[in-house]
Parts: sequence; C-alpha cells; structure tokens
Amino acid sequence: MFYPLLLTADETSTLLAASRGARSYRFRQRADAILAQARGQSVAQLARHYGRDRDTISRWIHAWEDRGLAALFDAPRAGRPPKLAPTAKKNL
Repeated sequence: MFYPLLLTADETSTLLAASRGARSYRFRQRADAILAQARGQSVAQLARHYGRDRDTISRWIHAWEDRGLAALFDAPRAGRPPKLAPTAKKNL
C-alpha cells in the first residue's frame, strides 16, 4: 500500500528551497522527489520521471525519514587527489 510522506510546513519550505537553490543537481533532484512523494506521487511514478530504479527512489525516501535533509547530500567519493595545493587554489 502507498503512503505519502507527511511533511511539516518547515520541512516543506526547506525542501522547496533546496530543490530550487542547491548547487548539486543530484541534491535538488532528491529534494524534489521527496516533495513529490509527499504530494502523492508513487515511487513507481517518481522512478519513471527521474529515470531511476524504484529501489533508488525508496532509498532516498527512507534516508529522508531516518536522517532528514543531511541524507540527501552525496557521500564523499574516492577519486584522484587534487594537483594544486590549497594555497595555490586561493590565488586563482
């Protein structure tokens, strides 16, 4: 059975601001998906709309329920270390 999220007015305004003004496209997409689910869209509808797997959308929703806004940020990823020293970046 499908149950939309129940968001407080503060949560809704925070998610609206995040879905419109955050730097990260992925963060904006997650915030927008949480809002859409709270408005009554199903996980299947969201998966089709965002081109993601249903499990991915469900993870976003469960992460929101467990940890709130912080859960929508990307986790740090491994990668190549920067070539420039932090002091050199400041001079750019």
